[in-house]
Amino acid sequence: MHPLSLAIVAVLLITAALAAWLALRFWQDRAPASKPIDPDVSVRAELQVSRTQGWTFFNLVLVNRSRMRIAVVDATFTISGLVAKFQAGPATKETTFKIRRILMPGGLLGSGLVEQFYNAAGKPQGGYTFEVATTVRYRAHGDLFEQTLPLYRVSMFALSPNNLKRIRWYNQPAAPAPIAQHLPELDPADVRWLEAEAGPAASV
Repeated sequence: MHPLSLAIVAVLLITAALAAWLALRFWQDRAPASKPIDPDVSVRAELQVSRTQGWTFFNLVLVNRSRMRIAVVDATFTISGLVAKFQAGPATKETTFKIRRILMPGGLLGSGLVEQFYNAAGKPQGGYTFEVATTVRYRAHGDLFEQTLPLYRVSMFALSPNNLKRIRWYNQPAAPAPIAQHLPELDPADVRWLEAEAGPAASV
């Protein structure tokens, strides 16, 4: 084969491999995993910024796209890359926020995160930033699901939120926040709440 032809083939192969790699990373970025996989359960979860009358809020937002209601138990936040000064206490690498709310089919649930982030960062009295990985747990038809959200970068000044932005695959930090591998066991209050939610009086 002519050297020029070989060069063209090599370029085409490299281009195809690069395109496949980009497509895989793009898909991974857009489609966080949910365990166990169940085609009847569809929940969209993300972190969002909302602004009202000059105030900024950070929220965990869930939309139930299933035909059944779900019981949202909690959300676990794992932080890394914290840059902060003048902290009132030690930072925690992982914190779990109890939600315990019922989300009906087509329903939307929003939970504020500013205080959760502030406490997890050690209550800094100045500006600070970090990356956060989030895992949400909810129950549907008797099964407990874990849904992992994409990585986000958080910027705050004490209890005042500044910016919350999703980190795309092409802009990942050198040491991203690890996904929580061992979520805390459901405590007795969680179990009692789930049992009450599943009872005849709570059925729809």
